[in-house]
Amino acid sequence: MQPSTRRAAGQLPGSRSTHGSAGSPPFFIARGPSAAWNRGMSKPRVRLDAEDSLLFGPSEASKRLRVQIERVAGTARTTVLLESPVAREAALAARAIHAISTRSSAQSAFLSIPCTRFSAGARTRPSIEHLLEQAPGGTLFLGEVAHLDPRAQDELLLALERSPVGVQSPLPRVIASTSRDLEAQVEAGEFREELLYRLNVLKIRVPSLAERTDDLDDLVPRILERIGRDLGLSLTAAPALTAPFKGYGWPGGLLELEGILTSAASRALSAAPPSTQVAAEHIPSTFP
Repeated sequence: MQPSTRRAAGQLPGSRSTHGSAGSPPFFIARGPSAAWNRGMSKPRVRLDAEDSLLFGPSEASKRLRVQIERVAGTARTTVLLESPVAREAALAARAIHAISTRSSAQSAFLSIPCTRFSAGARTRPSIEHLLEQAPGGTLFLGEVAHLDPRAQDELLLALERSPVGVQSPLPRVIASTSRDLEAQVEAGEFREELLYRLNVLKIRVPSLAERTDDLDDLVPRILERIGRDLGLSLTAAPALTAPFKGYGWPGGLLELEGILTSAASRALSAAPPSTQVAAEHIPSTFP
C-alpha cells in the first residue's frame, strides 16, 4: 500500500489547502472571525487552509507557537522534533512548517506517515529509503516516532547520516512527533540515543488545547462554520456556548472539540423548532 502524498496544496486526506502564486509574498491567512489575530504580525506569511489554521488563535500560547514555527521553517534542511500530547495538533504543526518553508512548491510533497506502521507486528511495512524518495525536496512527517521498532530506527538513522549521493533532488526534511518521553525511552533501551540526537536538532512543544482556552471563542465559530458548510447551512455560536468548555482539559484536543460541536449542531438542528444557532443547551449531556 503506497502512502498518500500532499503536493503543492499541502493536501492530506480530507483536507484542502491553498498557497499564494509563485513569486508572490507568502502570508498567513485566517478564516472568518479569526482574521484579527494576523494584525500586527511583521513578517510575510504563508496561506494556510481552514483546517491548518485551527492550530492558531489569539492566545499567548498560539502566538509563541507561531513564532517558533516561523523560525524553524526558515531552516530548510534541519530535522525537527514536535512534542505534542495529541497527534492531530502535531500533524497540523508539521504541515504549517512545510507550508511556510521554501519546500512548499508544486514539486515538493508533504508526506505524512504514522510510525505505528513500523511497529512490531505491523502487517505492511514501508521502507524508510522509499519514503524519502517519495518526497524529494519536500517534507517527510513521521507521526509518533516512539513507535518505530529497532529496525526502522536503524534505517532512519542511516538515512539521516547519509548524504544524497547520486540523487538530483535534495532529501526531504524530516519532521517527527512524539507524545512520549523519548529520553526515558533511551534510558529504557527502547529508542536509539543517536537517533534522538539526530531528530532533536530543533524542538517545538505544541501546546495542548487546555493551554489554549483563550482561543476557544475564536475556534468554536470557525469549526461550526465548517460543519455548517458541509451541511449546506450557516451555523453560528450563541454568545455563551464556549463558557462550559473553558474549564475542561480536552485530552482529545481539536478532534474532541470538533466531535462535541458536531453533536451539538445536530441537537440544535433537531430541536423544536430547529435552530442554526448552537447554544450551550445543545451540548451533549455526556460532556463533562
